[in-house]
Amino acid sequence: MRNKKRKQKELNGPNDIRYIRLLGMPSFEALTKIPNELEKTIGIPIHDFGSDGNTQIASTQPSSIWLIISLSCIALVKLIGAISWTVAVIRKKRAEAKILENHAKTLNLKNNALLMLIEAQKKQISNMLTAEAQTIQSSHYSHNDPEVLARLKLSLNIMADLIDRGTKITTPSSDEKLTQKFPDFTKTKL
Repeated sequence: MRNKKRKQKELNGPNDIRYIRLLGMPSFEALTKIPNELEKTIGIPIHDFGSDGNTQIASTQPSSIWLIISLSCIALVKLIGAISWTVAVIRKKRAEAKILENHAKTLNLKNNALLMLIEAQKKQISNMLTAEAQTIQSSHYSHNDPEVLARLKLSLNIMADLIDRGTKITTPSSDEKLTQKFPDFTKTKL
C-alpha cells in the first residue's frame, strides 16, 4: 500500500515514546473505561493507517497512572500529533459555544430562539469536527474511506473528553520539531 505522505522512518530511541497521564479516576469503573477510550483514540487511527503501523504499551509507572506507549514509526507520531492539535481546537470551540450559550441565557431570549442558537452551535461544531477529520484523513492516509473518517471523528471526540477529564498526552523527546507536534493542553486557553 502506498501512502503519498507517509515517511516510514523507523525510530530507535525516545522519539517514538509518548506518555499518557490519567487524572481524576474516582473509581475502578472509571479507570477500567480508559483503556477502551484510549484504544478508540489512538489505536483505531493507527490501525487504519496501515498494516505497518502499531502501538504498544511499553510500560506503566509505579505509584501513578502513567502509560508509556511506543509508536512504530514517525508517521504515527505525526498522526497522533495532528489528532492532538485538532482536539485542542475542538475543545476551544466547545468552550466558546458554552460561553455563548450561557450569555444567551442571560439575555432572556425566548425558549425557541435559545434552542435554535444551541442547535446552530452544535451543527457548527459538528461541521468543524468533520472538516478537521477530513483534513487529517487527506494528510495522513492514502485512502478516502468514509468509515475511517467516522472513526477519526470518534477518536477526536473521545480524546477531547479524555483531555477534559484530566488526561495528558506528552512526548519525552527533546527534539523541538517533535514536541511542537503535541499541544500543551495546560497552556491552551479555554
